[in-house]
Amino acid sequence: MFIELNLEDIEGFDWNEANIKKNEIKHNVYYKECEQVFFDKPFYIRDIKHSKIERNN
Repeated sequence: MFIELNLEDIEGFDWNEANIKKNEIKHNVYYKECEQVFFDKPFYIRDIKHSKIERNN
């Protein structure tokens, strides 16, 4: 089952305090950093080493 999601409609996230601590300890990632994946513009870099053997779609 897939749910169509419009990221422009997202205003924020509701974080459980236990999950905030778990992410910090297990992954060394602060919860605000997780949210940046959805709200920041994409950042692309060219991988010259692999770009010669892999096709870009």
